[in-house]
Amino acid sequence: MANCDAELKMKSAQNGTVDGQPKKQVQVNNVIFNLDMWTYAILCTIFPASSLIICFLTGFFFRFDEVNATMCGVQNYIPSISAVTGITPQTYLWRTSIGLQAAPRLSVCFFYYNQYRNKMHQVAPHRLAWFQILVRLNFWLNFIENCCLILVAFITNRENYPAHEKIFIVFMVSSLCYMLTNTILFKWSREGYSTEVVQNYIPSISAVTGITPQTYLWRTSIGLQAAPRLSVCFFYYNQYRNKMHQVAPHRLAWFQILVRLNFWLNFIENCCLILVAFITNRENYPAHEKIFIVFMVSSLCYMLTNTILFKWSREGYSTEVDKKSYRWKKAMFVLSMVATAGLIFFFIQHRLYCTHGAFSWFSFCEYFIAYGNMAYHFTGYLDFKGLSVVCGNITSDESATSNGTTEHVNNNGRQKAKSH
Repeated sequence: MANCDAELKMKSAQNGTVDGQPKKQVQVNNVIFNLDMWTYAILCTIFPASSLIICFLTGFFFRFDEVNATMCGVQNYIPSISAVTGITPQTYLWRTSIGLQAAPRLSVCFFYYNQYRNKMHQVAPHRLAWFQILVRLNFWLNFIENCCLILVAFITNRENYPAHEKIFIVFMVSSLCYMLTNTILFKWSREGYSTEVVQNYIPSISAVTGITPQTYLWRTSIGLQAAPRLSVCFFYYNQYRNKMHQVAPHRLAWFQILVRLNFWLNFIENCCLILVAFITNRENYPAHEKIFIVFMVSSLCYMLTNTILFKWSREGYSTEVDKKSYRWKKAMFVLSMVATAGLIFFFIQHRLYCTHGAFSWFSFCEYFIAYGNMAYHFTGYLDFKGLSVVCGNITSDESATSNGTTEHVNNNGRQKAKSH
């Protein structure tokens, strides 16, 4: 039925009707000029493309040393765009070309916005809410990208490097995000939706732990390990603070920042693990999905910061056990990163294109992430090797001295010396 509806809607759009009603016809009078979109697109592209080539060639052949100069004095053979467009008279040509194509490119923001709004009837119902959000987001990303392109051309790195650098970063981020959203919108607005069901052979972790009675076992196991894993946050925090004297002086400021960041990333990761186990995808999928994303991000960031802190706190003092732990940490972090990249890729293939077998590969990557995470956290055994968690009364120095015995404990708590 969904296929038939999609076909009818597409046919009605081609026949000039929407849901059986005729489209409104717009008439334009007193036409000043008529420019087809092919010529329009060429004009938007040819000015910056040709001027950039001219700037590069003239800068490379006539002012090689100036455009290839670097802040640290190392050799450079290919000048950056900022360098070849930041010298005179090339900067005048570059600004002129960007200025000429500014208005046409900004107008394209509105062209796409109106086109996607007019194609909403062709979007599958389950995607319509996201489609409307992405249409607005796509417009603003495109608008910001074009504004930043104008600013980065008119504020060169030679005139104001900090401002030029920040604007260029915003330009790059908005440009990449716009490409992604525009590609998704283009795909969604031009495909008929269907109710086709794709095969899946490997169930996801959320699926196998979200059904009863398996969910009771999963929640029990996560609940039992919650307190020990949360306590490890404090173990690492105190250990790194006690090892600050082993850190190189030029790294100490960053080390102190990363110690606190590492604690909170570990704490958030463990809290999300508890929540994602107790809020299953069957009970509340939107909440489960968002918590899982936060868990993934915090987990990977924690692995990175913890590996850096472990390395910095043991430089020049590392034992064979420390080296073994560091190797395992790096290996598990790389495994988790690769598996996460695969998980995101196959999730997009499944969610956007309903590719056969994509969700099975998604689940496959998910299991690697889960066991990689467990293996990474298990390296804590090597980091705290020889130590024990002891529960008992704390004796003050005065009471210990009154008994004729004074105990001295080193930072690692491994040795005790008694004096009478």
